[in-house]
Amino acid sequence: MSPTAKEYRYNFPVHPKAKEAVTIAGPTWRFQILTEGVLRYEWADDGVFEDRASTFAIKRDLPETKFRQWEENGYLNVKTKFYHLIYNKKEFSPSSLLVRVGGGVTRHHSEWRYGDLAHGFGGTARTLDGVDGRIELGPGVISPNGFSLIDDSTTMLFEDGWIAPRREGGNRVDGYLFAYAHNYKDAIKALYTISGPQPLLPRWSLGNWWSRYHTYSADGYLALMDKFRAERIPFNVAVIDMDWHWVDDKRVVEAGMSGWTGYSWNTDLFPDPRKFCQELRDRNLKITLNDHPADGIASYEDSYKKLAQALKYDTNGNTTIDFDPTSREFLDAYFDILHRDLEDIGCDFWWVDWQSGPYSRVEGIDPLTILNHYHYLDNKIYDKESPLVFSRYAGPGSHRYPIGFSGDTIISWKSLEFQPEFTATASNIGYGQWSHDIGGHMFGYRDDELTARWVQLGVFSPIMRLHSTNSQWMSKEPWLFSVETEQSMKAMLRFRHRLIPYLHTMNIRASKQGEQLVQPMYWHFSEQREAEQFKNQFYFGDQLLVSPIVTPQDKHTRLGRVQTWLPSGRYVDIFTGGVYDGNRVIDVYRTLGNIPVFAKEGSLLVLDKDEIPGTGTFHPERLEILLVVGQDASATLLEDSSEGVIGDVTFDIVYSQEEGSLTVHAAKEANPDHREWWLRLLAVDASGLKVTLNNEALSSDSTTIVENGTLISLGKHSTNSSFTLQLGATPHLRVQNPLLSIEKILLGCQIEFELKRKFWDILTQSGVSIASKALQANSLEMPHTVRGAVLEAFLADERVSVESLELQKFGKVANTDNVKAATAKLKKDYYGSPQSVLLLLQILVSDDSVEIRQLAATEARKLVGRHWSKIEDAQKQDIRSHLLQTTMSENNKAVRHSLSRLIGVVAQIDISKNEWTDLPTLLLEGAENPNPQAREVSTFILFSILDEVEEDGTHLDYRKMFTVFNKTIQDRENLEVAVNTLYALSKLAISIEVDGDDPALAAFQSLVPAMVKVLLDAVEAEDSSQISRCFEAFQTILEAKPKILDSNFKNIIVQMAQLAGETSRDNEARTQALNFLIAALLNRKMKFQGLKLGHQLVDLLFKILAGSDEMPEMDDDELDLTKSAMHLLTLMADLLPPQQVAAPVITLFKQYATSTDIRERQAAITALAQVVEGTPDFIGTQLPQLIPAILSLLNDPSDRVRESAILGCRDIAEYLPEVLAEEHEKFLTAFVKNLSAAVQANDPQKAKHNQNIAANCCLAIDGLVQGLDAKDLQKYMPELVPNLSHFFTHSDPDVQKASISAVGSIASAAEKTFLPYFDGIATALIQFIDLKDSEDDLDLRAIAVDMLGNMAGAVGPEAFQPYVPALIRSSQEALKLDNSKLRETTFMLWGSLAKAYKEKFQDFLEPAFNAILESLAQDDDTDVTLDLDGSEGDLPSEILIGGKKVKIANGELAAKDSDSDPDSDDDDEAWGDLTGMSAVAEEKEVALESLGDIFSHVGEAYMPYYEGTLNAVIPLLEHSWEPTRRAAIGTIFRLYASLWKLQPEAQSHWEPGQPLETQPSQEIVKIRDLIMAYVDKQYATEDDAFCLMEINASLAETLKACGPFIIASQGTIQSVVTVLISIIEKKHPCQIIFEEDGDEIEDENSEDEWSIIGSALDTVAGLAKALGESFSEIFKVFQKLIVSHASATSSGERTHTVGALADIIKGMKGGVTPYTSSLLKVLLHRLGDEDGQVKSNAAYAVGMLVQNSNSDAEIKKAYPTILGKLEPLLHTSEARQLDNAAGCVARMISRHPDNLPLDDILPVLVKLLPLKEDYEENVAVWPMIVHLYKAGNTTVQELTPQIVPALEKVLGEPEDQLEDETRELLSQLVGYLNSKQPILLQQFPGLAKAL
Repeated sequence: MSPTAKEYRYNFPVHPKAKEAVTIAGPTWRFQILTEGVLRYEWADDGVFEDRASTFAIKRDLPETKFRQWEENGYLNVKTKFYHLIYNKKEFSPSSLLVRVGGGVTRHHSEWRYGDLAHGFGGTARTLDGVDGRIELGPGVISPNGFSLIDDSTTMLFEDGWIAPRREGGNRVDGYLFAYAHNYKDAIKALYTISGPQPLLPRWSLGNWWSRYHTYSADGYLALMDKFRAERIPFNVAVIDMDWHWVDDKRVVEAGMSGWTGYSWNTDLFPDPRKFCQELRDRNLKITLNDHPADGIASYEDSYKKLAQALKYDTNGNTTIDFDPTSREFLDAYFDILHRDLEDIGCDFWWVDWQSGPYSRVEGIDPLTILNHYHYLDNKIYDKESPLVFSRYAGPGSHRYPIGFSGDTIISWKSLEFQPEFTATASNIGYGQWSHDIGGHMFGYRDDELTARWVQLGVFSPIMRLHSTNSQWMSKEPWLFSVETEQSMKAMLRFRHRLIPYLHTMNIRASKQGEQLVQPMYWHFSEQREAEQFKNQFYFGDQLLVSPIVTPQDKHTRLGRVQTWLPSGRYVDIFTGGVYDGNRVIDVYRTLGNIPVFAKEGSLLVLDKDEIPGTGTFHPERLEILLVVGQDASATLLEDSSEGVIGDVTFDIVYSQEEGSLTVHAAKEANPDHREWWLRLLAVDASGLKVTLNNEALSSDSTTIVENGTLISLGKHSTNSSFTLQLGATPHLRVQNPLLSIEKILLGCQIEFELKRKFWDILTQSGVSIASKALQANSLEMPHTVRGAVLEAFLADERVSVESLELQKFGKVANTDNVKAATAKLKKDYYGSPQSVLLLLQILVSDDSVEIRQLAATEARKLVGRHWSKIEDAQKQDIRSHLLQTTMSENNKAVRHSLSRLIGVVAQIDISKNEWTDLPTLLLEGAENPNPQAREVSTFILFSILDEVEEDGTHLDYRKMFTVFNKTIQDRENLEVAVNTLYALSKLAISIEVDGDDPALAAFQSLVPAMVKVLLDAVEAEDSSQISRCFEAFQTILEAKPKILDSNFKNIIVQMAQLAGETSRDNEARTQALNFLIAALLNRKMKFQGLKLGHQLVDLLFKILAGSDEMPEMDDDELDLTKSAMHLLTLMADLLPPQQVAAPVITLFKQYATSTDIRERQAAITALAQVVEGTPDFIGTQLPQLIPAILSLLNDPSDRVRESAILGCRDIAEYLPEVLAEEHEKFLTAFVKNLSAAVQANDPQKAKHNQNIAANCCLAIDGLVQGLDAKDLQKYMPELVPNLSHFFTHSDPDVQKASISAVGSIASAAEKTFLPYFDGIATALIQFIDLKDSEDDLDLRAIAVDMLGNMAGAVGPEAFQPYVPALIRSSQEALKLDNSKLRETTFMLWGSLAKAYKEKFQDFLEPAFNAILESLAQDDDTDVTLDLDGSEGDLPSEILIGGKKVKIANGELAAKDSDSDPDSDDDDEAWGDLTGMSAVAEEKEVALESLGDIFSHVGEAYMPYYEGTLNAVIPLLEHSWEPTRRAAIGTIFRLYASLWKLQPEAQSHWEPGQPLETQPSQEIVKIRDLIMAYVDKQYATEDDAFCLMEINASLAETLKACGPFIIASQGTIQSVVTVLISIIEKKHPCQIIFEEDGDEIEDENSEDEWSIIGSALDTVAGLAKALGESFSEIFKVFQKLIVSHASATSSGERTHTVGALADIIKGMKGGVTPYTSSLLKVLLHRLGDEDGQVKSNAAYAVGMLVQNSNSDAEIKKAYPTILGKLEPLLHTSEARQLDNAAGCVARMISRHPDNLPLDDILPVLVKLLPLKEDYEENVAVWPMIVHLYKAGNTTVQELTPQIVPALEKVLGEPEDQLEDETRELLSQLVGYLNSKQPILLQQFPGLAKAL
């Protein structure tokens, strides 16, 4: 062995040590900024880092990278162009190490924390052995998230050309973060920079390989090769599988060997191996032998003794020499003896078939890596530039050792389907030279089609190697298959060799430029979603896009199909010549002989011209250029030099589209030095081409028309000179008649001949419109694949005629993108011509098909507005006449109505221009015609005209119209005439002027009774269609000006209510009557309220509910009678005063709840639940008296009643949990009992029913526990928590979610007492936080994360800490999933964690902030594009619907029409989908609220994010969706308050009404100015009640917490006061209901209406608190307004008003003095109120007045009266009344003790202690007692034995009983008492702490 071989083998240049300039290190950590996008990060406990080369990283010594480094708050910051490293210099963890990626990747997807997995596109896998379908892939270096990881911590190292293991001991990390954002190709090139480039392949390897696991003989193998040559099938590589050596010979068995490993030729099969190999080489074949080295070298091997001698191995026992690649001595002998001897006989490179795992004698060293590395280097002895080893993938870095053997795949369609993606994705780890077992290796089944498709994929793979396993039934010789498959295989194998010039050029490009042959689509289109979705299509080199067919053909078309995404541009299929427009997804169909391969305009590549190339690697003497004209093009053909230098010869070829010229430039030193050139112009016809070569015309016989284009012979030219071909200026791709292709498709379709005939006849008939063809074709029942194949032909090229395109209409089930493309083309080109209207009108009067006439009328109606003015007047007159006659004589009603609507559109245009002026007269005459059909048509056309004409000038004779309508509305012969009249009158109602003396108003009002009669007649006739039309008409009338109905309004309401209550009528009619009542209430709220029909309607609705067999849930959208009744009741509760709705509901509930009728009991609880949300205050006061009946319903013997009761309790508990909680034991017992019964039921038919009960029981428990305190809840948890957690794994997702929510609520209410259960529950919930496979999974995940977040606040940060990493990881993943709900849950989780961890949350602050801000920055204003027919006209480009900006595209608003129902409005459906709120807007709402939670709790750490928060929130103050706007309002005020608290004491301290001693920070001033600028702009005009209330609430809280600076700007107080006055007076814009003048405005408020006023009162109280005594002057304008509400009929209003007065008095302190008399009078009166809550608030308010008023004489004088009013309260059982009364008495004592009989009062007061509910009163009571002790009061001293037990309780739990100041005061009192009575205090150990 010469030393040259070892030099090759161990001469492995590496540069592993990075420059010091790019290295940043600490004692145990090191970072290396290798490139702008690659960060190496290392950790070593011993501080010893790795500078040796690894299998992945061989070159770290790279040019210095530009980066910036700085320290900030103890964090190391490093920033490059692509990433920003933030590290706290502690041990690597998610909290310590963060890298943020830039480059335009979404923020929440582009932050990597140490420990996170980078979910990228993936790389590749070690093997496909036994794989049948998809598998998980290893890492790549690119990701849609912008970063990916390579963990290099355990890989093998290189040291001095040999291998080395990693260091042992301690924690070691060696990782590479690739952070190139979406610059994917840059990331790949960085990979090659660090890990070494992809080597060159020898040119011959790019041809076909023959391989088969089969026991060949020498003669048999050579005969096969000769057979291939005879069949003209080229091969370049002969693969000889393991049977070349001894396998099952006797010597193998005796040696105990498996036969897999062998190194001696089987001379039984190959008597003369050297001769055999030479024969193969004579046939221009390269040879590779299979080697399974794992078993070692047996004694029978030819080289055994020679090898043993070299290794000094004892051969006496003839034992096998172990295979040990970790021994350098063994490896040298392995190559230099064992393999070299065989190579000398005949082996060009080795197929290393290692299948024995990644383990060796040295830990961490994979034998496969060693074999790949040293085999590749050793092969350089034969080919220095392009050595080879054929082996498996061993991990990142394996690309340095081509070629990859992917293993033994299963023969199946699933295997094939995965292989294109697998090949393309491997490029993401730089592994671009896979060789697959084309056709599959083993198992499976014979499928000729599968084999053909697999071979096609193989041709467009890096290596084309046929292979199969050792079976007589499996082989890949083409002649063994069907004729069709044989032909396809042969053609493809030949084409592979024709591709070699292109492939070799790409091979060189891959090695030198890092551009793989096979590239995923997303490498080129990183920002397009389709690029990621279409994983099976790929770029093949720089010119071709391949979309392989990997599924079986359709039985009807016998064509293969693949859905393909074509990016922007125009493409040509290189095989068929078909032209395709890009920027869309299209279904592509192909015969078995074709694979879809596309070249874009401007593509140019060079092939071998020989249709049947030979075997070998010679440069072709004939070359063919493939060119796609349309764009400039250029390409370079690279060949090897005569000396074998790869790529040394260059042919440059340039095409100019403008000039139509193609130039082939000279290539020096090319061999051969003359070439024959051909040009194939893909998809170009020769006709029209004037071809010249070097300015000389080519002969006509030089040009040939071929299937895929035109082939031109350019002659033979020396490679030392250039030549130019001229095609003529700007040649273009041909436009082909699609019928030619369609005929071929239909010919091959396996469908009925008669169906083919009908189909073809439809497509080819002449003189018939395209619309007619479309409809006729659509009526044929045929397989969708047949339609799809035809659609491909018609829609591929947009330049094909419009008639062809319009045939898309028959393919309703075909690809949506195809349909959209065709529709767009029709609108753009065909419908742009006025002739289209004439054609459609011709069809209307001539076509026999009803469907076609219907379609023509519909289309004409859409177009006539655009084109009518362009039609000649003479033609118009003829059209009008024919239209009217045709409509009158049309027998089909649907067509008649469509024609009528068309006339309406024409009339709108004509009448406004004083044309067709006789039409109204003709129609009015027709309306009185004796012929019923004439009357029907005339009235409907009149309606159509009224529906279309402009409101401001119809040019119609209303007087005559009303005269005629007065008759037609009473038509008894034809109900439709009357209904048409009603319809027409509804349209008239919109345009009637109600001001002045318009006679039309009186005429209309006089017809209203007759209109109601038409509705009743339709109901009587049970004509559902006419009933619906009547109701629609009345709905339209409701939208008119209110005065239209005037005195008829009540009659209509009563009639509708009566109809709804008539049980004999059809439920549909009754439902529509209820829906009308709903609309009437919404449109005419004040008028409706003034009717005072609430009691009657509630009675009606109870009866309807009692008439239902089952109470439905309100979740689904489909309304029926019962749900409409429930909806109306809910709406009434929302909009009408409680006395009109809630009060009668309470009365009827008591009656129905005790009924013997099951349905009435159901109705009782159902109705009660419906009104709770709208009237919680009123219901809350009445609910205690109803609880016994509710409990009885929960325990009802009827399961139906119990179910309704559970539903009702669920809803009641949501709004009034505290009230239900007063009887918590009884309710919880009932809920648990029903829950147990539901889950134990075994009736399969009621399974879903019982699951619903179980879920609702959980939700009822969920609501109820929120009204309990921890102490009360504690005793239930041992039973509740285990029982509820049992349902976490229930089969029904709703039960799971409800039970999780219930346990979460228990935890929140229980607080620390939940700790014993927490770990078990948290562990159970953690299992849900990674679910993502279905919507149910995502919902479960969301609620689990939400509840875990709630628990953090309950159990505290220390107990919760173990679960934080998993939750953070889950939340980060959730941000990457396309699910708003999960993102919302993540935001809420962060808010909960911030509340729990406060300043410790700062570790997560930056990612949380960035993710939330990204959410807030989302564009939710362009969610929808509305595509409208016709021209745009004066329509705006976008409109606002439901919080979304909806773009208007392509035209005018389409006219209303429907195929079946003439009055249905197709457009309404389109618009209806837009009215829902945007998911993004809702996400923003949650994000804002969570952001507020975060900055409100983390404190100073949030300051760096203040500016960003401000910039993100301010624009959302004017968001179009109200909840988002409301959240923004609350958030910006919270930000102000948080910043205020963070100021130093000198700046944040404030006194009421006083100027600040120190000015606030500039940040405070800035945010104050921004907030108040918004308030100034929006406060007085805000039209959303909830947003207005949010402003009030936020302003009130801010004033109370931060003082008056928020309103300190000049004029602000006055403007705020003005708005507040308008709200209290109900004159704010959001309170104004636009009713007709004269309508009675009710003083009584609904609870929703009061909420607005109440929020204003709270703001007034905030002003009082902030301004203090200076508010006294302002209170003048508020006093009467506020006091007037203290005597409201609603107890809720009175309660709120008196409470507000108390807060105002408290706020303005002594400033209340001037108002003492008037306020005292009001408050004393309220102390005698019938409502307990009012009395409580009055007691508190009187106490405040006593405490703050300086009108001592008046106050003292009132003491007896006050005491008299308070005395009953001091004896009540209602805790809050008692507490407030006690507080009031205490304040009276404190202020004027001498004016009270303390001896009588104090014992009563002390007996009430400690206070049970209103702890604020402790501020008054206990200081008073302390003061009396200090004053030496004997009465209080005598009461000490009673006071001490109360002291013990009030100083104990809960701690919030006392404020700090009061607690300190009481501690002093305890000390004092202990000094006086120590024995007494010893009896109360709870006081020890105070002592």
